[in-house]
Amino acid sequence: VTEQPDICIDTKVIPDFAIKTNTLYWFALAPNAEIEWFIPSARKHWSLSAEGIVAWWRKKSKEKTYQIQQYGLEGRYWFNGNGEFKNHFVGLYANGGIYDLGRNMKSGNRGEFCGAGLSYGYALPIKGSFRMEFQLGLGYIKSWFERYVPVDGHHVYKSTHSAKYIGPTKVKVSLGWILNNKRAQ
Repeated sequence: VTEQPDICIDTKVIPDFAIKTNTLYWFALAPNAEIEWFIPSARKHWSLSAEGIVAWWRKKSKEKTYQIQQYGLEGRYWFNGNGEFKNHFVGLYANGGIYDLGRNMKSGNRGEFCGAGLSYGYALPIKGSFRMEFQLGLGYIKSWFERYVPVDGHHVYKSTHSAKYIGPTKVKVSLGWILNNKRAQ
């Protein structure tokens, strides 16, 4: 009779998806959501995330406008390498969007932007599937916009501009919920 080897089952939970929101954007009245996918073939270190931010506020009577749509993608490398996606990570991200920012019946800027950068962050487990994430990104943003003046309820074109920026382009304090946990095989 041959002895059967003991079968060890790793009970470490490996997440497949996480849904998150950046609490700082909510303070700026900008609803947002992010989904992060933990790549199956490289799940111990790599993940991809996609996020969207939409703030579409307008008060016609005073021509106050605060309208922003931003979308972004990020690839992350997690240093701990155990598939739990906590502690330190670095990322490479790209984003873009449109905006319309009006100023009290005086003037406004309407345009689009795109950018890219590098980020560093830390994910802290809270309880169960919940976590808090802190992140700072440094990068480059290019914007093209038109300056306008509101006249009789219409936006009258004034001039065209472009701007470039290098520096902090991402700050996040996010709450996240890890979904679809599977046990390691």
